[in-house]
Amino acid sequence: MELDFLDYKYYPTLRTRHAELSGLKHLAFSAKEKILPILTLGEWPRSKGVERSIEKSNEAFDSLPFIADLTTTPAYSNNALMQEMKDHSNAFKNWRKTVLEYENIIPVVQFSTSRRDFIQQALLFESENRKIVFRIKDFSQDTEQVIYALSAM
Repeated sequence: MELDFLDYKYYPTLRTRHAELSGLKHLAFSAKEKILPILTLGEWPRSKGVERSIEKSNEAFDSLPFIADLTTTPAYSNNALMQEMKDHSNAFKNWRKTVLEYENIIPVVQFSTSRRDFIQQALLFESENRKIVFRIKDFSQDTEQVIYALSAM
């Protein structure tokens, strides 16, 4: 997927909840082409894991590229499948496997207490020729990991 982040002026952050995806779905296609949303994936009602959230996101955003992150909200991430996605062992293998199935998803590199798994995750996405996003939420804690990952890349 050829994509230049400079082509986008707006990166709205949305959760994969019905109301937010409904609003996204009702945007004109021409408006959708001008934004690159950050969609925080969580459990969809009556389903486990993030696959249903991804399906609903693709449906709402007409399969255009979007940035995908994992929720940290306990109500939407407590089951075993969500915990497997957040498992940092083997460089977040389950997260990588899931998002690599979708060409239009730009994954957020998941932070870890293991610097090695964080950096390997970024390198493995890069080896798959995928664009990635580092989403810094805690500047003092996250910036150092991002610098190490960028240096390794």
